[in-house]
This record gives sequence, structure tokens and C-alpha cells, in this order.
Amino acid sequence: MRRILEQVYGRPWFSDVGTFRSVDQVVQRKLANPESRVGILDAVVGRKEFSELDENGIATIDIYGVTGKRLSSIEKACGACDYNDLEAEIGLALEAGAKAILFTVDSGGGAAIGCSEVANLISDLSIPTAAFVDNVCASAAYYMASGADYIVCTNSALIGSIGVIAPWVDESMMYSLIGLKFDPITNEGADLKSTWHGPSLTPEQREYLQGQVNDLAREFKEFVAAHRPASLSQEVWRAGAYHGSRAVALGLADNIGTIHDAYANLKLAIQMNNEMNTPQVDTQPTERRTGYLRVENLDHLKDMEQKEFETQTSVGSPATAPDVQAALTQLSTDIKALTSSNIGF
Repeated sequence: MRRILEQVYGRPWFSDVGTFRSVDQVVQRKLANPESRVGILDAVVGRKEFSELDENGIATIDIYGVTGKRLSSIEKACGACDYNDLEAEIGLALEAGAKAILFTVDSGGGAAIGCSEVANLISDLSIPTAAFVDNVCASAAYYMASGADYIVCTNSALIGSIGVIAPWVDESMMYSLIGLKFDPITNEGADLKSTWHGPSLTPEQREYLQGQVNDLAREFKEFVAAHRPASLSQEVWRAGAYHGSRAVALGLADNIGTIHDAYANLKLAIQMNNEMNTPQVDTQPTERRTGYLRVENLDHLKDMEQKEFETQTSVGSPATAPDVQAALTQLSTDIKALTSSNIGF
């Protein structure tokens, strides 16, 4: 129980208010009646672990529940999501030869420690990635999801909360009422050692904690700014969470859609990567990663194909102008058919 109290009340959180209150209520009920059994296990829907690739070579990995680092079995049984497990499952997917990864997200966030490492792991993947949200993707969950190439959400989904909170309740008045005085003994010069231990904070301790929160928030913001579109609204830095269409308008998500749409985007990305990696096509990347290729890249792909035909005409076997024109026309038709096809599971 001591470890749980430390994790809940003694560490900074990437979390929305609803998620933290849910955790807080469970802990407070247990503290009020230590002998009671907290009857939540039967009501909890656990996170689905990755097991194998589907027929298209796509892995689906859940980011579900309160997130944390090196969680206990009971914490995970209550629906929490371990950053270590996410890292391991991404590794397993790559070892299995995944062509793309779909992250299904339903989490209001969790512990700050361990989150940035998973987010960077996702952003560094060389295969296409997408995140789908139909409930909540806030704080730590959004930190990780923003590392994906593309985010699809439903219109009622709640997305954002780009911020850090260190939950603190000043209990000095309660201590005074019951006649207690916090009087720790620390070595000389270690005035920050008693931070979090007592009922209140000294000005120096508050400044120290504020610095920690600001450092974590700066890294969070820098990551999101680097991986979301340049049109990302300044409004999002206020750490609010926004529903569907508003989240898309602010740049927090890319499209309103279903999980089938997110999956279709990945299939399209796989097909386009295959096309671009054939010997007849220039494989120079058009973006930092070979992830989801947005529609504007289709024009670039057509230009690449036209240049290839022109090169082949000038240095290879002779070809007549009508032959080249016919090939370009057929290529344009194929690309339009590819982008308009209704691809599902």
C-alpha cells in the first residue's frame, strides 16, 4: 500500500482530472477501511495484449487504462497499462515482421515516468503507424499517440490535455487541529529532502516541484509540436481536452472516422510503400518517416513516375509519344482507384 500511495500522491502525473479522481477514490476507500476488499476487479475490463499479426501484417496494440512504469500484477489486473509492456509488445510486433501498427487508445493518462520513452519509440518506428480513439486519449496517452503518423477519432472522443500535474493537498490545518507538528531531521543543506513528506511545502520546495513540472511539460510540448502539423493551434497548450471535430480543427487529430478508417489508412500506406520501393520507382522519402502518406504525396508519386518514363524513353529502347501518354494515363487511373477504394477489415 505504501508504494501505491507514493505513486498516486508523490509523483507528477500526465493525467486528466477524471482519471486521477478515479484512482484517488479507490485509494481513499481502501484507506478508510483497510480490511475491506475493493470490489472493482469484476467490473474492470483489462487491456488486451498483443498476440499476433493479422492477415495483412498489421499489429494492433492497446493503450488502455491508467498508465505507469513497472506496474504490479494487481495494478494491471485492475486495468492499468504498463509502459514496459507497451515497449515489449512493439518489439514483438517488429520481430514478427509487422508491416504497420494500429494503436487503439482509451486512456486518460497516468504516470509521467516512462511515458516519453514509449512516445519516442513509437515515433521512431520505420513502418506506418496510426492511432484510433473512440473514447479518451488524454495527457500521457496523447503523448504516445502523437508519435503515430496519423490519428483518427470519433466525433464524441475526448482528446488532448497536454500538461503535467503534481497533485498536492495542504494538510497543515488538519495537523494543527489534531495537535501534530511536522518536524523532520535532515542533514545540513538538504532542505529539499523532506519535500512531499510533510503537510505543507516551504517556498523553496514549491519552487523545486514547479521546476520539475515545468521541465516535464516542456518536453511534452516539444514532442507534440514536432510530431503534429504546423497548423497545431496555440490553444492546445492550455492543457484542455476537446471532443472530435474540435480536436481535429485544433490539430490534435487528423480525421473523424472509425477504426475501419484508421485500418484502411494503414493498408493504403503499406500499398504505397510497396509501390515506392519497387525498382521502377525512385525510393527517395518524401517525409521524415515512411508512415502514412497524405494525399498531397500522390502528385509527387505521379511526378516520380513521369520522370522515370522520360528517362527510360531517352536512354533505353525507343518509345513513341502515344505509348508514354497511354502509360501515364493508366498510372493516373490506377492511383485514383487506389485512393478511392473502400478498404476495410
